[in-house]
Amino acid sequence: MGSDRIAGDTIAALSTAQGRAAIGVLRISGPDAGTIAARIFRTQRGEGLAPGIPGLKPREAVLGWIVDPERDLALDRVLVILFQAPRSYTGEDLLEIHAHGGTRNLADILDLVLASGARLAEPGEFTLRAFLGSKLGLTEAEAVADLIEADSEAAAAVARRQMKGELGLEVQQLREGVLEQLVELEAELDFPDEEEVHRLDRGQQLARLAELSQGAGRLARSTDWGERMLAGLQVLLVGPPNAGKSSLFNRLLGDQRALVHEAAGTTRDVLEARADCQGLPVVLIDGAGWNEQAEGLERAGQALLDRRIAGASLAVVVLDGSQALVPGLPALFERLGDLERVLVVNKIDLGRVLESEAIEQLSSGAPCLELSARTGQGVDRLWQDVGQRLRARQQPGPLATRARHREGLLQTSQALDAATDLIEQDSQLELAAEELRLAVRALDRLCGREYDGELLDRVFSRFCLGK
Repeated sequence: MGSDRIAGDTIAALSTAQGRAAIGVLRISGPDAGTIAARIFRTQRGEGLAPGIPGLKPREAVLGWIVDPERDLALDRVLVILFQAPRSYTGEDLLEIHAHGGTRNLADILDLVLASGARLAEPGEFTLRAFLGSKLGLTEAEAVADLIEADSEAAAAVARRQMKGELGLEVQQLREGVLEQLVELEAELDFPDEEEVHRLDRGQQLARLAELSQGAGRLARSTDWGERMLAGLQVLLVGPPNAGKSSLFNRLLGDQRALVHEAAGTTRDVLEARADCQGLPVVLIDGAGWNEQAEGLERAGQALLDRRIAGASLAVVVLDGSQALVPGLPALFERLGDLERVLVVNKIDLGRVLESEAIEQLSSGAPCLELSARTGQGVDRLWQDVGQRLRARQQPGPLATRARHREGLLQTSQALDAATDLIEQDSQLELAAEELRLAVRALDRLCGREYDGELLDRVFSRFCLGK
């Protein structure tokens, strides 16, 4: 996509979801929006509009008909609203047509709009125009897509905060701090003999650079949590075969997603599904049961689950409470490493056989809950405990949410550290200034002050059509 196609173009797209609905909204943005409205819209009294913008009052909903002038055919009774440049979402003249939401009806109206001089918008092009028109910063524009895709309270909250500009403000403050240090250093380089040039105390200068580097590093580290908030916090269900992991998987989802059978080793592949856990986005993962003697397909299934451990946020270790402890479980706990875990004693409806002493030796302080995946007893308590443990990790302050954010912030931190090392040598100030310029450019690219077509394609390719 990029900005080269935008000048002079008028675009249109359906901005509501495909399918039957009470109302569908079509957007038209660009210099010909008013002219197109004059061609195809008639007021309730059958009057046409004056050509161009004067025919509609900005932000006033006007009831009338969409009419195909070639066939003199009224397609639908609609509301039309004009948002006149620059006071619109895109910063251009933008027209919204609120029509009845039938699939065929909306397709006919869109075809008419395209035949009247607009072209079909590319995914994310309305928001791209908002960015290019300085209506949104780049991180705020990204948050628009995140809010549309958010399927949990926490994910929506992260997107809303970023859309309000919290991340952009943090990046801007970092940039101003780096720029201030660069100006001071360049003044010292440009006027070395001028007594009136203010020079920072070296100790203060180094301390300020360290503070800025730490701020960039902290924000870069927040990307891990930010990405997980949007993509989902992975919760693994692990344990020996036939412990009831798949039954618990189905119970937590409220749906029969995994095949359950009394025979051990039913699950060979890795199953996953999104869920809302206490308002947090969770990806629940069920895989093959742990068995040290596993071979062939069963071993391959375990290997698939093993690869998920590094990206997981929590493990729920499911044990069969109606049986004695299965040998080899210490090896499973060793595979989990430092991953936080909750122990579950399942099948308590069948009677408790598993001894508490054996569980205590395994748990090493991890919480242990009793439940029955078959009857549902104790499952709500487990879900609440998982939610509390995940929520306890939430980080305060703005969150970076994308790999490109992390990349830009790490580049900033590394450049600041390099500048610090050079300033400490006190003979490499020109190189130190260049490192500070690199830090400023990294932040400029992050917030969209500096961009190219490739960057815009990366950002806006994730958007849906009509946004």
